[in-house]
Amino acid sequence: MKYKVNFELDFKRNPYKGKLIVFEGIEASGKTSQAKRVAKILSKNGKVFLTKNPTDGEIGSFIRKEILAGNKKHIPPVSFQYLFAADRVIQQYDLIKRLKRGETIICDRYLWTSVAYGIVDRENTDYKNWEKLSVVALSLLSMYYQFILPDLTIYLDVSLKESLKRISKSAKHTEIYDNNKMNIKIKKGYDWLLKTFPKEIKVINGEKPLDELTDEIVRLIEKI
Repeated sequence: MKYKVNFELDFKRNPYKGKLIVFEGIEASGKTSQAKRVAKILSKNGKVFLTKNPTDGEIGSFIRKEILAGNKKHIPPVSFQYLFAADRVIQQYDLIKRLKRGETIICDRYLWTSVAYGIVDRENTDYKNWEKLSVVALSLLSMYYQFILPDLTIYLDVSLKESLKRISKSAKHTEIYDNNKMNIKIKKGYDWLLKTFPKEIKVINGEKPLDELTDEIVRLIEKI
């Protein structure tokens, strides 16, 4: 028997004086570079903590060295996002402490990533069926509704062609998601997020000159 279920979804808003700023995007969109540049600029005016997902903690390090490096082929991809969720649960305690102290947190990827990438990890995902895609995406978000939502999420928008060009020129892009086949699917996951949560994610052209892009992001952050 099939059951039709309807429900409303909201997230845990940040009630603290600190701010959580997150960078999102497909592979090689410039998230890491911009996160570092922005953190350096903002640190001149206050306490700034730069972090990332996965973290450098015990679970995060395992994810990077074993899962993303492709060394644990016996672990089914559908289980990957549960590992990411466990890593973020631990990170959440530290983030809350820092937000309470009034720190500005700059995070390279966060919970939105698990939706875009988690869809890829599911076998036989029908990207043409928006309703079925929504069910998969919302099931992934169900692990994160209790997490602090970013005060600002910046999606660096780059074309698949530009992403692939950057990947081909970079020695660091050697993880399991760093290829065009995966990237196409990941972008569709982000497209779903941008359509479903337009007020939560700010889209910025990630193909602008580096300094111009950084200046635009800093101005955007200063508004909040």
